[in-house]
Amino acid sequence: MAMDTGACWGEEFVVKAGEGSRMWANVLANPRYLLRLSGQGRGDSYLLANEKAWPLTKTIEDLDQPDLWPSRQIFIHDYNSNQFWPLMETTVPDNSDFQVRHGAVHTVFAQTEQDISSQTTVLLDSTQPIEFWQVNLKNSSRKKRRLGLFFVVEWALSASDRPRTSWEDNILFAYPRDLQTNPTIGFITLNRQVDSFDGSRASFIGPFGDRLHPLSVIDGKCSRSQANAGASVGVLQKNLALGPLGEASLTLMLGGEVVANPVTNSKLSQTKQLIKKTIHQYCQDKLLEAVAPRAETAWRMVQEKTLVNTPDHQFNHSFNQWLKLQSYLNIHLPQQSQIPELSNDYLSALQGIVNVLPNEPTIAQERLIQLLARQKREGGLINNENNPSADYHFTSAIIRALEETGDQKLAKYEVSYADFGRGSVLEHLSRSLRYRLKKQGESDLLERIERNNSDTYLSDNAQLAINLQQAVPIFTRFDESSAAHFFRDKYDQLKEVAQRFFWQGHWFAFAKVNGKKLGTPKNSELKIFLEAQSWAVLAGFGQKTTQEKALRSVLKRLITQHGPASVLPASTNQSLYPDEEGENENGGIVTSSLAPLLASLAKLGWGDEIEKIWRQTNGLHRYLANPRLVGEPYSYPKFIFGPDSPRFGQESGLANLAQNPGVLWSTLLESVLGIRATIGGLKISPCLPRDWRQVEATRLFRGAQYHFRIVNNFRVCQGIDRIIVDGLRLTGDVIKPYSAGNHYIEIYLG
Repeated sequence: MAMDTGACWGEEFVVKAGEGSRMWANVLANPRYLLRLSGQGRGDSYLLANEKAWPLTKTIEDLDQPDLWPSRQIFIHDYNSNQFWPLMETTVPDNSDFQVRHGAVHTVFAQTEQDISSQTTVLLDSTQPIEFWQVNLKNSSRKKRRLGLFFVVEWALSASDRPRTSWEDNILFAYPRDLQTNPTIGFITLNRQVDSFDGSRASFIGPFGDRLHPLSVIDGKCSRSQANAGASVGVLQKNLALGPLGEASLTLMLGGEVVANPVTNSKLSQTKQLIKKTIHQYCQDKLLEAVAPRAETAWRMVQEKTLVNTPDHQFNHSFNQWLKLQSYLNIHLPQQSQIPELSNDYLSALQGIVNVLPNEPTIAQERLIQLLARQKREGGLINNENNPSADYHFTSAIIRALEETGDQKLAKYEVSYADFGRGSVLEHLSRSLRYRLKKQGESDLLERIERNNSDTYLSDNAQLAINLQQAVPIFTRFDESSAAHFFRDKYDQLKEVAQRFFWQGHWFAFAKVNGKKLGTPKNSELKIFLEAQSWAVLAGFGQKTTQEKALRSVLKRLITQHGPASVLPASTNQSLYPDEEGENENGGIVTSSLAPLLASLAKLGWGDEIEKIWRQTNGLHRYLANPRLVGEPYSYPKFIFGPDSPRFGQESGLANLAQNPGVLWSTLLESVLGIRATIGGLKISPCLPRDWRQVEATRLFRGAQYHFRIVNNFRVCQGIDRIIVDGLRLTGDVIKPYSAGNHYIEIYLG
């Protein structure tokens, strides 16, 4: 397959038959439903409820394995010629006109076969746990055509893949045999009267057929079978007659509901009635016509809250569309799922709060309140006692929510601890910081490190230092001056430790493990770590000259043609790193490392280096350079194989939607565009490539809309000459918040 590069700069990615890329996947989601879908129809659907992802259709771990059966398909049987073909191609000849278009709220399949043109649009409504397959057919010939359409799904409502089925009121229901363990019910129906159906997979496929050649499709008729003991499917048959040049359209609805516990026959019946009522509303009240516009409008409302226009079109489309979309998807991901990429573990859920705050502050605050209940009174997190990264993101989520809202009511809002008692959001923040400080050492941190009592990682110290810095103005604002002074003193101690213990002359060491330092010039492997340099600079460790030396070492020793390696040389010791050399954290180019690196470069004003690394790692730029290296160009992989791997430059596979792209989006907003929420207002500090002569941005903040124009007449990367707010020159670089209205800001670099 090959991508239509002319279309990729818009809001759809068009994939056509031919040599080039694979069939990329798309992810569609709303708060109650999530769907993964590849360009060949492979994928899976989930109900999102009770912090879980409940599988609805058969789970496909790898969307690109050609031998796997898609969990959904549409077949056409031509009764005139007695031939059949799929509308979602499993194998596509190079000369085919098959086309797939992936957008933010839909995926469209289009093709022409035997003079029958088809277009199938798959999309979700903005709130309901239902996916819609809108099928439009056109007969391009001059003769009448009799067709049978077969809509197929494979259920995954139970571990044995043997849910029961029942046919009621034009709806085929499916539900597990053990509803107490898996209280879900699935359904499939059409907006027209169904002609026949199959619930039994054995009856549908037949004794000599297979999934690509099912007996019911070959014969052109289903048998109205039910699944009672064997494996089940959901198959609906609809017969159509198309006159010469005639057209027809119909819509399939596939979805489900979670039955309230404890499950009883009465509750199951009530859930079925709820589904029937919802379907009736879609079919009778013309709601189907509004599904696509409503989904598009919901996405536009999110999208327009924060927009940017720069000279780099790829940057604009990544920021305004695809990275933002992945941030938005993140907040809907559950904390439990059979698919790791679709599970929003506690750490990722915390990151998601920070990532969506500028666009969905209300949803982010609600999510924060839920997650605060996972903190114990001592300050640590249940089931995350030995995860400093989770501690950092927990503290950061509280800080960033308070910075975004400036809301004293939120600061004073009381939330229960996981073990006993209650405390305000501000108290949760204080206990988190004190708990982390206690883990570092009750008294002299430097003395503890030098006694070799425990392993110590620079990034843990740096992340704690960053949170301490951020917390000081918050406690000051809410009249907690003693706490502010305490945390400021602890920050100074951490800064001294980093300079005296971790600095190695040209870069910072990564850690002390088993009494030995890692990431020093003396190491033959694991000589310099990207993470250590980025976080040290962001924490303000060392003088500016020290920080510049550290990042120059990164540029000299870690930057490759495909981006920054996490560490070099990679380790050959699998007891230290189980990954192969050049893979993931062992010398790979890891997406999660990009955000702190770009932020640290922005802090020093190195805008041209930011642009270079952005172009090396952004999928749109990478596709133009070499399409064969790139997966989904609108997404980010977990990592790119590093220079010590024979697969150098290739991508690892689908991005982890739970964290990495969203963090990168917020970094571009706050560090490159330089528009960051603080407790006192919006702090302005852009760091641009010097060739960017003008940038425009829009940002919603505390009920008001801010419109920015950054003018770079002197071709500098950083440095503000003046800021004009609504025609008046601003003193300083923080815009005090307005409660409503539109406000216009001009920022002149110089």
